[in-house]
Amino acid sequence: MQTRSSVLSLAFPIVGVLAAGSAAAQGAAWADPGPWRTSISLYGYLPSVSGSSNFPQPGGGSDVGVRAKELLQNVQSMFMGSLEVNRGRWGVFTDFAYFDLGDETSGTRDLFIGGNRLPADASASVDFSVKGSLWTTAASYRFLSYSDWTLDVFGGFRRIDVEQRVSWQLGGNVGQFPLPARGGNLSSGTTNWDPVVGVKGRIVLGTGRTWFVPYYFDIGAGQSRYTWQASAGLGYAFAWGDLVGSWRRVDYEFQPDQPIGSLRLDGPAIAAVWHW
Repeated sequence: MQTRSSVLSLAFPIVGVLAAGSAAAQGAAWADPGPWRTSISLYGYLPSVSGSSNFPQPGGGSDVGVRAKELLQNVQSMFMGSLEVNRGRWGVFTDFAYFDLGDETSGTRDLFIGGNRLPADASASVDFSVKGSLWTTAASYRFLSYSDWTLDVFGGFRRIDVEQRVSWQLGGNVGQFPLPARGGNLSSGTTNWDPVVGVKGRIVLGTGRTWFVPYYFDIGAGQSRYTWQASAGLGYAFAWGDLVGSWRRVDYEFQPDQPIGSLRLDGPAIAAVWHW
C-alpha cells in the first residue's frame, strides 16, 4: 500500500500538468493546428535482465523459484518499434516490444525449493526462459515548446504479457528434497494492464541543430504494484529522420500473489526514426 501511494503521489502532479495544458489549449481551439506529422521508429535493444519468478507445484508441492539475473544471460530475440502521430500540440503514440530470453546452465545454486536456496553440497541444471511483450499507448500534449527543447506530457496505459518456463534437475546431496522437487518442468505467466503518465521530449545541442538529447519517463500502477520506464540518449538528425543511441530501462514490481515477483530490462538501444 505504501508503494502504491508513492506511485500515485508522483503521478498526480503529472496529471495536473496535463490538465493545465488542456485548459490552456481551449483558447486556441479554433486556430489551425497545422499538418499531420508522423514518425516510425525501429529499435535494436540489448538489455540485461533481472528479477525473480515463482513456479507453484501442482498438487500443493514445494514451489520452485529462480533469480532471473543469474540464469538469463542470452537475448534470443528482441523486437521494438513505435508509431507517433501529431497535429498541433496534440498527439498519440504507441510503442511495442517483444522479447524472448532464455538460457541453460549447470552447477547453479540460484534455484529455490520451497523458498529455500539449495545447500552448499547440492546444485542444479536449469533451463529457464521468459517470453513476452510490452505495449504502451498514450495521448500526449506539447506543454512546452522552445527553439532548443520540447516537453510533452502524456497519459495512457501499458500492457505486459509474460510467459515463463523452467526445467531443472538437482544433483549432489538432495536427500532433504522430496522426489517431485528433484526435477521437473513447470510454466506460469501473467498479463497486467497498468495506467501510466509521464513526460518526453528532446533537447537540441549546438547551433547546427543536428545533435539532440531525447528523453522519456513514465510511471504507473494498476494490476502491478508499480511500473516505470525511462530512457535518454544522443541523436543525430538527417533530412529523412534520426539515428538515436540511448539507454533504456523498464521496471516491473508485480503483486505478491502473482507468479512473477519482478522483472527489469536494462541496457543500450539504437533506433532509426523516419519522419514525414
